[in-house]
Parts: sequence; C-alpha cells; structure tokens
Amino acid sequence: MKFLKKKSNRILLIAILFLVLSITSFFLMINSLKVTLRPLSLSISYLEGDLYFSSNGEVWEIADEAILLTQGHRIRTGKDSRTEFRTPSGSFVRLNENSELKIGQISHRDALFIQLSGRGYYRIKPSRNNTHQIRALNRTLKSTSGAFDLSVNLKANRINAKAIDGQIELSTDEGFRSIPFGREITVSADSSEADINNDYLSGDWFQWNKEMDEKYGFSVLLAGINPAEEGENDATKAKTPSPSIPKTPSVTTPPTSSHDSCKPYLSAKKDNTFKGIRLSWTTCPSDEFQFYKIIRSTLNSYPDYPNDPVVSSSSNKHYANYIDQNVIRSRTYYYRACVVERLGSVSCGNVVSVVY
Repeated sequence: MKFLKKKSNRILLIAILFLVLSITSFFLMINSLKVTLRPLSLSISYLEGDLYFSSNGEVWEIADEAILLTQGHRIRTGKDSRTEFRTPSGSFVRLNENSELKIGQISHRDALFIQLSGRGYYRIKPSRNNTHQIRALNRTLKSTSGAFDLSVNLKANRINAKAIDGQIELSTDEGFRSIPFGREITVSADSSEADINNDYLSGDWFQWNKEMDEKYGFSVLLAGINPAEEGENDATKAKTPSPSIPKTPSVTTPPTSSHDSCKPYLSAKKDNTFKGIRLSWTTCPSDEFQFYKIIRSTLNSYPDYPNDPVVSSSSNKHYANYIDQNVIRSRTYYYRACVVERLGSVSCGNVVSVVY
C-alpha cells in the first residue's frame, strides 16, 4: 500500500510540473505572438522645425523623434520645417515644409503612401523585392529603386514628378507612363514633360536631399550631369511650370570682366543645422568649363589648386553649394573655389576664412 501511495504521489507531482510548464509555454507563445503581430512603423531619422501627427486627420499632436508612426497615421510639417523617415526596408521618405502625408501600408519590403499636399522626396533602397507606391490626386507613382521628387498642388489640381535616380512609373487616366532618369512630368488638365530644370538642381531642397543620400551611401547621378543650357528647348520649358521651392541664397557680387567670370566669388558661413560650414559661389558661364574644385587648408591662408586639398569637385556647371562637415570646433579653415577649364587652365577666386 505504501508503495502504491508513493507511486501515486510521484505521478501527481509529474502531472503538476507538466501542467505548470504547459501554462508557462502557452503564455510565452502568446507574448511572442503579440510581438510578431505588432504593426511595423516608420522611425523619424531627422527632424528640423515642427512636425505633427494625427490618427484621424482632425486632432493633431506634436511629434518628436521618439514617435513611431504606423499605418493610418497622417504626418504634417510646419512652416520652415522638414523631416525624414526611415522605412523597415531601409528606404527613406523626406517631407519639405507645409507638406502632408498619410501612411497607407508598411511591410518589410513594400510601402504605400498617400501624399496629400506639398513636396516629398522618396529614396528607395535597391532590392529585388522592394516596391514603393505613392498616390497623389488619383495618380500613382511606383518605383523599385532609385529616387524621385513629388510635388502636389491642391489648388491647381496638379502634380509634378521628377526622376532623380532611375526611372519611375506613373499611372494616370491615360494608363501607365515611364518617366526616365533626368526628366520631370507635370500632370493637371493635360500633361507635359521636360528635362529637370536648373533652378531645382541649384535649390536648397535638392542640395539637402543630395547630401542626405550621400550620407547613407546612395549616389545621386543627376548632380553629376550638365542640365540643358538656358534658352534650349524654350518651347518645352514654357509648358512646364517651375515648382515653388526655396532657392539657395546666391552670391551676387558681379565679376569685373569676361576673363574674371570664371573666378568664382566664394562666401562661407557656419551651418548649425548640418554641423558644418556652408559654401556658396558664383557659377562659371564659360563654354570652356570643365570642373569646379573647392579647396581647403588649415595652414595656408592663401590656398591654391592643385597644391592644397580638394574637399569638393563637380563637372556640373550649375553646382554652386557645398557643406563641409569634416570640421573641428575652434579651428580656422581657409577656402577657395577654382574652375578648371579646357587645356588645363585654372582660375581661382577669393579666399574666405571661417572659424567653426
């Protein structure tokens, strides 16, 4: 009898242990399932100025970089504000000031956004499976890699899309249409297509996106080509409205002679937003133009090319801005902009010094 009683107690103990382990495993599985089912979100990777979010489009709250934005959220930037979001696929969405976006759908590879107003820049990480779609005014843009810019004008019922890197597919009432690299299309009552204009390439919005892309290791090929010269294809340009964007401040000091026109006049100032020194210079109109060479020195108060280090170089005649972020506080930097022309001729402009 004692033997049976001991055996019965042992069986009961095993049964209790089994039940405890089963319950524990069940709750662990439920918690794991909750984590798995947690909706994917956008993370804010850059914020300048004011950003708001809403779940219904009526009640708006202030957003900060700790907010996780999920499907159904609407996002809006304030005046003089801009922001950047990172998607789970490693792609980026950037909004300029006074712009509004709705998150339609997010997955590990695909994303759907509805741009309601303003200007957005979309950089899609190259992948065989990544697909991003952006809807605006009953039109849809689709791309699997590269970058494009989208501007939405509600009052004019007009969108403007620019293929910054690679081509994009645009769905309209007339069907699908491809926008090749370096071209822009405006769609309203009718459609028009043209080369991306020079004002956009020299503007602050494009230059900022270019710098952000390069920071993440993306190349911006459009910045290295020469846009069509002003006056070329005027009939086409007249049909294409210029987007309303803030222009990068230009240096207005005029050259003193035709020979001096390719001695760039340089200005420089601290840029606290990008934690560097912002350089701007007058462009070279000469047909002999080959390259801009921006040189810098911390020792030579009168730097010269090619004897001093080059911090930026471009064959784009309209390239006129650069932010030097490789700087150290309290150190003095001497800069100079030079132009290399055909046959190796070099023209250098004034020297500026900045203490960062």
